[in-house]
Amino acid sequence: MFKSLLDGIKSFIGGTGPSGDEVRDRARVLCRYPVDCSTTLEDVPFRAQVVDVSRSGMRLEGVGNVAKGDKFFVAYVQIAGAEPITKDVEPVEVEVMWCRKRPHDGEHLAGVRYADPEQVSRSWVHYVLDEVGLSVDKTGAQRRKHIRLATALRAELRDQATGEHIAEGKVANLSVGGTLVQTEQPVTEGHSVLVLVSPYNNFPIFSVPAKVMSVRYDPDEGQTFVSLQFFNVNARQLKTLKRFMFNLLKGRSIG
Repeated sequence: MFKSLLDGIKSFIGGTGPSGDEVRDRARVLCRYPVDCSTTLEDVPFRAQVVDVSRSGMRLEGVGNVAKGDKFFVAYVQIAGAEPITKDVEPVEVEVMWCRKRPHDGEHLAGVRYADPEQVSRSWVHYVLDEVGLSVDKTGAQRRKHIRLATALRAELRDQATGEHIAEGKVANLSVGGTLVQTEQPVTEGHSVLVLVSPYNNFPIFSVPAKVMSVRYDPDEGQTFVSLQFFNVNARQLKTLKRFMFNLLKGRSIG
């Protein structure tokens, strides 16, 4: 079971250097936030947690006794005191591809895919993916949300041309395509930067070039949320980033 799960993670991230849309399709955004799940839109929902999401599906914790092939709707849950993710967006219908019970705590886990890929652009998932440049439709304006990643990962932003320090903060979410960084320092939209991510489980610091896609200041938290999209990533950087993502995902798979 564990070997097949890791093989699946390796396959999802990719092993031989995909590029362009292939990378965007495989990239997963690591996150942790609540969702409501229900068999029909009229049913009383049950609460679960999304722990990663991509352009093709997501991984859920706390889904109860679901089985492969089951379909249900997943709706975003507004976090108390946080800015709304957006208004008037649809829940997304998903189909269970795999499910299992975590041995040490009995938590039910499931990997799901979107039942109707075209529906994703009308759902809350579109806005989550838009944070890190993975949405299918990039014509709309960038949107800011309170997505949280339960991690101690730290990031530093430096000017790409001069290497000058710009800001530092917490990694709010991360994918092969980009990242959302929460910081207390001001950052300029459109700026080309180097993103340095702190070690994880003895993993060395790595850096990758990125463009600041959008910046939102939250006066209630005194924090700035910076959306960064990676670009001009060379083969070595991509390999390092995918190894890093694999280790994060592997840690979650055995959590």
